[in-house]
Amino acid sequence: MADNEELQDRIRKVLNDDPTISDPTRISIVVQKEGPLFRKKEVVKISGKVAHEAEKKKVEAIVSQHAGDRPVENTLTVSDKAATH
Repeated sequence: MADNEELQDRIRKVLNDDPTISDPTRISIVVQKEGPLFRKKEVVKISGKVAHEAEKKKVEAIVSQHAGDRPVENTLTVSDKAATH
């Protein structure tokens, strides 16, 4: 489990440090195991709101770079209000 938390923290830091991500606090990153009992695999899930489609794609690309062989499930939604507080 510590590895999952470390991965989440590493991805969070990259997103926080990227000036092109409008509001990384609106993005959730979770690493969890899914699947049948003896064939569970780790999946990286990203959810929340981003300002535009290009930002959604960039976040997914960043997460994929750090996810290793884990699949990435992207349920981010685009909201014009994400860029404003």
